[in-house]
Amino acid sequence: MNSDAGARDFVALLLVGESGPGAGEWGEPAGLGQVGGISLLERQVRMALKAGAARVLVLAPALTADLGARLSEEPKVERVATADAIAERLAGEGRRLLLLAPGLLIDDRLVAALLGSEQEPVLLAFGDGLQPAGAERLDSATHWGGGAVLPADMVRDVAEGLGDWELSGTLVRAAVAAGAGRLLVEGLSTYAPARRRDAPLIWAIPTGPADRAAATDTLLAAAQKGCLDWPARFIHPRIENWLVRLLLPTPVTPNMVTLLTALLGLAAIWLFAIGKPWWGLGIVLIVGPLDGVDGKLARTRHEYSMWGDLEHVLDKLLEYGWFLALAWW
Repeated sequence: MNSDAGARDFVALLLVGESGPGAGEWGEPAGLGQVGGISLLERQVRMALKAGAARVLVLAPALTADLGARLSEEPKVERVATADAIAERLAGEGRRLLLLAPGLLIDDRLVAALLGSEQEPVLLAFGDGLQPAGAERLDSATHWGGGAVLPADMVRDVAEGLGDWELSGTLVRAAVAAGAGRLLVEGLSTYAPARRRDAPLIWAIPTGPADRAAATDTLLAAAQKGCLDWPARFIHPRIENWLVRLLLPTPVTPNMVTLLTALLGLAAIWLFAIGKPWWGLGIVLIVGPLDGVDGKLARTRHEYSMWGDLEHVLDKLLEYGWFLALAWW
């Protein structure tokens, strides 16, 4: 399905793994480790909702109290403890199902490509020349990329007869047996329209603190927009990244940063208008890098809102306001 409406008509199934690359040595189930200020599971939930999931089923026998509380605030998200419960929730479900592997950090462009595929079932895959750490082999030529779009009835049937097997791996084997298509990562475009540049597709299964820190660095680098003016290209990114790192583990939201930027910008307008241009210029120099923090924070933490799309309008209003205020003075 290539239409936007068709691509959005789906249910998501996300899992917390009891075993696998994200567990073991570090003593926590795959998916609960934090990257970019939030857990990998919460990132997958936000990604699925942003892509337009009608509902999100989370298979997690146990979650931390704070993570469970945050997920319960979203009406489209339902947590279940067993595969049998998944089968019950999918009874009569006619929509496609998006499956993401536990503990997977995946680019939203890869998810969009999966949902836009005309094949069903279809598995995200890496060709034999590209084998990232943690990717499981599908056959002699491909490795599984941790994402799949499957018929809901296939998922229901597998979940009903799962027994002691792991759900994600069993679903992948069932899809291969059913002749699932392969969506090869290396065949996809790396151009990111919202960032106005080519950006490498993000894919990783972080297995410990060092890997998660490196994954956060990757997210920050990918969040950088293509820049035209030299301050935004050579000066602002270092300041923006430093501020975003400080804000990632805090409850500060991108909208809060946007509001602060707006207040400072309005203060600069007032200072220019009353004849204090140097004070106004000082604030403008602060607003410059701060203006990039909200977008980077949103992209790194995958925390978007309807107001974030209007942020560029605010930028223009402030810029024109500065010039008009100087002219008034």
